Amino acid sequence: MTLTLELALPLIVLAVAAAAVPLAICRVWPPRGDAGLALRGLLAALVLVVLAAGLFAVLYAVGGARLGAAAQSAPLASVWHFLWLGTMSALVWAPFLLLTILGLGRRLRAARQAEEIRNG
Repeated sequence: MTLTLELALPLIVLAVAAAAVPLAICRVWPPRGDAGLALRGLLAALVLVVLAAGLFAVLYAVGGARLGAAAQSAPLASVWHFLWLGTMSALVWAPFLLLTILGLGRRLRAARQAEEIRNG
């Protein structure tokens, strides 16, 4: 494997996912206020941990690791290992997630103010 596949590609995928996941969640389930936006941010973080765990499992498989054998001998340990890697990858994707959530909050407040001006 090249350095690009091992390092740059996962970083780019995680950064793009960290920006896209909260936008998709808020599009499907629009927040009504700041608490709703925070809840969607937590949901997006959980989704990103699972996506990152899956990404690491794919990268392990591409690298030649025998995931089937590991999953048969210690299934729970294998799942926890990849979830731990997904959680640790928050160092990469959490800033992008935070910036996206803060941007959504700013848009939400601007939309509320515009609606108050129209109505009132």
